[in-house]
Amino acid sequence: MKIIHIIARLVVLPFMLLFLGSCQQPATPSTSSKTITITKVGYTINSVSSDWWSATATTKPSLVYHFWIYYSGDISAADISSARVYLPGSTSSYWTIDPSLYFDATNHLVGGNGSYWLTANPKELPIGSLTAKVTLTNGNTASFPFTMGSPGSTLTNNYTYVFSAQDETAASYPLVSTQALERATPTSFTNSGSTISVSFTVNGPSTVAFNGFVWLYDANYNYVGVSPYFLDSSTGAISSTLGGTAFNNSSGQSNTVTLTLSNVTNNGTQVSATQFSGIAHCRVIVQDGVQYGGINGFSYSTYDYRAISAYYP
Repeated sequence: MKIIHIIARLVVLPFMLLFLGSCQQPATPSTSSKTITITKVGYTINSVSSDWWSATATTKPSLVYHFWIYYSGDISAADISSARVYLPGSTSSYWTIDPSLYFDATNHLVGGNGSYWLTANPKELPIGSLTAKVTLTNGNTASFPFTMGSPGSTLTNNYTYVFSAQDETAASYPLVSTQALERATPTSFTNSGSTISVSFTVNGPSTVAFNGFVWLYDANYNYVGVSPYFLDSSTGAISSTLGGTAFNNSSGQSNTVTLTLSNVTNNGTQVSATQFSGIAHCRVIVQDGVQYGGINGFSYSTYDYRAISAYYP
């Protein structure tokens, strides 16, 4: 486990970096002359409630990173010596992504799962100029710098941390911290067997919650499927599941999502009627991303803030 220090305007924050998953490196190294290029990095800062974690978890962070490192090159997980994301301005402090756990050759992706946080303060995360770096076992290396901005912006706006206002009353370092995207509050859930209705309100500053969707679960909290996005990421059109009228993203305003069987999918496939009728719980997810409007190549995974509600009911 690597202990590092971050300095922000004369404030020193010591912490250790942890991630979910093994620290093993691929067991079979490659001696070929393969090369790799990083084409894009997706990233989110996720605000999660305590029920996101198992009941036995000793640490239940409220802010965590997810990373998606997209690459070009004919490689396997065994060809990767290390995959890392370096903290803002750092050449020595990083999170490690284990390619033996998080590697997708079909979509040319390293990462996509696993959560990364600060153990010293799991309610805050650093933002700024991060770097993704992948090194192959033959020594070939690819790097990709990117900026984790403030909510609603591609810039940091002179902030170096975000904090979860729903989980701590004030930031540890208020001069350099800004509020992360807040979790929505589900207020009602019904399932008639043929129609599901979910109502919720958005919390926090208006217009920051740009889009969202609903995850759906059975009575035992097993994941069943997902609703459409509230807004089409390409056109901005409002989903018919919201009544085709508006996504009310101002704090305290109510939204109602109405779903039928054809609206609920799992990995792109419509769920069965039996699965649909057994849906008993949901999570409402809202996300940032208005600042990326009109930029080609930015999919859902590259919205840089996402807030995941607690289970409801």
